[in-house]
Amino acid sequence: MAWNPEDLHHDVMGRALRGFNKGGLVSSADYVPTQLDTGQVYVTGKPILNWNESTDKDSSYQEEIEFLKKPGVKKGLDDIAKNHNITVNDLLNTIYVETNFSYEKDKINPVSNATGLIQFHNDKGKKYKTIAGQQYTTEQIAAMTHTEQLGLVNTYFNEMHPIKNNQGEWVSKSGKKVLGGYAHPSLTVAFPSAHYKEMDTILVKKNSAVWNQNPKWRDKNGNITKRSILKHYDGLKKYDTNVIANNSNTGNPIEGK
Repeated sequence: MAWNPEDLHHDVMGRALRGFNKGGLVSSADYVPTQLDTGQVYVTGKPILNWNESTDKDSSYQEEIEFLKKPGVKKGLDDIAKNHNITVNDLLNTIYVETNFSYEKDKINPVSNATGLIQFHNDKGKKYKTIAGQQYTTEQIAAMTHTEQLGLVNTYFNEMHPIKNNQGEWVSKSGKKVLGGYAHPSLTVAFPSAHYKEMDTILVKKNSAVWNQNPKWRDKNGNITKRSILKHYDGLKKYDTNVIANNSNTGNPIEGK
């Protein structure tokens, strides 16, 4: 199955923007969030390339191809997506950005020393990361197999990612409502409390540690907001409409002003 680049938007690196078709938005009905067992890479919710076909040599997707070939990766991604009502598309894109476009499980940030597929940070003032009561050093995380590390990502999401209540609303474990309609995994990884903020609420002060370490999160005014973080991860240019994307297999849109 050959990839047709005319069918998709592209970011400045020439890579397809995951989750958005040429018309700008993809309906929830078009998403196929957890079908990696077919050996296909999902970007707009429809297969654009089959990495089982040896004749497929599209260089834009070689990282995804190699990543999905790793033992345990497809199942690990599938499990996380199913367990937390997110799309594999969004999860792959989050990992892609967090690892500086490499999908390397032992990627280490030279500034913060964060490591792994979602760049686990040490607890503040500590030399370890605590997840579900267990302490992990960055070295231990980097040395994990893909299966082990994706299992740790799943455990992290168990703690930090919002859940669906009986009314179908995204809420925190304590019942705090997610603002915007869809709990994007990039926020769970990058700034979990942003789930519960309005799109344009300023999240950190300028010249703070987080602000200094994340220049790509800033908007044109130099502020870091929920909107600017989502733009960074999705590369989307349309966070300005009232309903910007049915970016979920559950049909819950991300809402803007």
